[in-house]
Amino acid sequence: MVQHIIGLITMPKCVKHTVAALIMILLTVVSQPCKADGILCSSQKIYSIYKTPFAAFGVTVIGTTAYVADGQSGIHILDMTVPTNPILLGSYDTPQWANKVEVVGTKAYVADKDSLLILDISNPSSPVLLGSLEHEGAWIYDVSVVGTNAYLADGFLGLMAVDVSDPTSPLLLDSYETPGWTTGVTVVGSRAYVAAGDSGLHIFSVQNPDTLLQLGVLNTSNSAVGIEVEGAIAFVADGNGGLLAVDVSDPHSPTLIGSYDTPGFAAGVTVVGSMAYIADSDSGLHVIDMSSAVSPELYASFDTHGASSSVAVVGSIAYVADNVNGLVTIDVSEPNSSAILSVFETATNAVSVQIHGSTAYINDGGALQAINVSNSTSPTHAGSYNASNTFRVICIEDSIAYIASGANGFQIVDIGDLENPVLLGSIPSLGFAVGIYIENSTAYLADRSSGIHIVDVVDPKNPVQLGSYNTPVSALDVVVSGNIAYVADETGGLQILDVTDRSNVVSIGSYGTTTSSMCVAVEGDVVYVANESADLQIIDVSEPTKPMLLGSRPLNALAREILVQDSIVYLALDLDGIQVLDASIPSHPVEIGWFKTPHRSFGLEVVGSTAYIADGETGLLILDLSECSKPCPADFTNDGSLNFLDISAFLTAFSSQFFDADFNTDGYYNFLDISAYLTAFAAGCP
Repeated sequence: MVQHIIGLITMPKCVKHTVAALIMILLTVVSQPCKADGILCSSQKIYSIYKTPFAAFGVTVIGTTAYVADGQSGIHILDMTVPTNPILLGSYDTPQWANKVEVVGTKAYVADKDSLLILDISNPSSPVLLGSLEHEGAWIYDVSVVGTNAYLADGFLGLMAVDVSDPTSPLLLDSYETPGWTTGVTVVGSRAYVAAGDSGLHIFSVQNPDTLLQLGVLNTSNSAVGIEVEGAIAFVADGNGGLLAVDVSDPHSPTLIGSYDTPGFAAGVTVVGSMAYIADSDSGLHVIDMSSAVSPELYASFDTHGASSSVAVVGSIAYVADNVNGLVTIDVSEPNSSAILSVFETATNAVSVQIHGSTAYINDGGALQAINVSNSTSPTHAGSYNASNTFRVICIEDSIAYIASGANGFQIVDIGDLENPVLLGSIPSLGFAVGIYIENSTAYLADRSSGIHIVDVVDPKNPVQLGSYNTPVSALDVVVSGNIAYVADETGGLQILDVTDRSNVVSIGSYGTTTSSMCVAVEGDVVYVANESADLQIIDVSEPTKPMLLGSRPLNALAREILVQDSIVYLALDLDGIQVLDASIPSHPVEIGWFKTPHRSFGLEVVGSTAYIADGETGLLILDLSECSKPCPADFTNDGSLNFLDISAFLTAFSSQFFDADFNTDGYYNFLDISAYLTAFAAGCP
């Protein structure tokens, strides 16, 4: 089951009475165990999402209280005693734009655009402004408080030192203008470490705060935006450069000793022990094992389904300030790497994969790589073929590889001898070949602006074009069942073609998808279309001339590829990893698994309980999906039992009009959904 928004408690007026009725009814139901919790193969445990009014940029956690800097809506103080149920204690609407907050004792220090605000938070329900320091033209991003001094990271002015011994009258002591755009600062002892954008890491002596003294500089590879120091190592969130580990034992000569290139934009970093937690913007949260700072390794990844900008960690819980979703609370007690069987690092960028026998064939930046996966825990290289720099996707039949090769059209390669592949035949493209489907010695090509092309490949050395059909917009993907071809035609939606006569293809139906259709799969009389707006539509094509929508649901991200096996839908979701849905009830597809891959999931193949992922710069990623189970829709907390906690979670999702609470998937939230949930709850779990 997909993550649930737990922290919102305001209900629409029209549903309050039905919710009250539901509580009374369900209180009489005895808790019951589940045989399966419905998300056994999920790679993350999101406790809760608390949607703040604007956009969360910073978070600090003291004990069980979280302080969130929420841009234009100021500061929000949350009781996190029960991580699954954040409770708003109080808030303070700052005058401008709250970027970060630091808490010391009963005072909160807020970086509020051109001002430093000092709040008395001894009564969290009613924070009181004690004093402020305004500096016209400033843009303060971060604040670090040590003793009676606060140190500010200002985009324009660099590092600022402020005397806060009298909180009612903070006093500017000194400032030092760094060359870059300064967004991060942390102070350890008598040194301040500053993240100064494209001018990198700057180290200052703050022994005398009245006179800031620069000690050393390290120009980072990208744009230093966040900084944390542990011992003699500074950890820098370097934007598109990922995480950097810098030896600062000699502050006059900081030295880069290690790095980890995260898939997104590293915006914030927190270090606990040997683990570095990276807020990686659209790519979520990444946990990097820094036991060896020279060779950092990915430990775990979690998706916040938004844009993470800051992270705080207390014990086994990570609190992520997410620009889209507010405060996201995640259980990081266990890594999600346990499902990874192996990783085979390819030379460049893996973008598609197909399994044939015990060999995985990868499109690796224009080269066809063959990888022996007979031992899924120890894959080995078996051969390669340099197809073309526009190589898109591949289909394997026997010892023949059929390649959709972009501007180079259609290529047929004999891969019987993997060390010496041979080009057998080809057909030039009229458009840009991006998709391919092989059935009964016939190849169907999705050729973008020129529609689909049908090619006889009985003789691989002499492929013959049999026919074509120019779809309305741009054919991106094609699958065939019987004599019907189903085409994902971008803004043209789903196109349904009769290919009985290959030389005279006829359109017999279409379905206008929500947005551009990107990829398509078919099983029996059901077609699955993944759209550009990150949603899945399930369409009944038992009457191809009259396709009918059965159900739909939002996806975690844009799908690059879709597979369906026994009503289980597998999706490669680019930056968001792999999502697994149970669509056995097409009107209500349910998430039963999700795995955040290290880089970008472009393609996948599933054989039995093993998934093979073309994961961009990671290469070939092999995952064990054996623990994926059928869902238990009523188990909203995913804890393996049905009880009042599930009822509470359902009510919250219902009041927030979250997708999973629309139990009858009619697009409305009313008593019919409550009735459906009651039925599911009473039925128990599989």
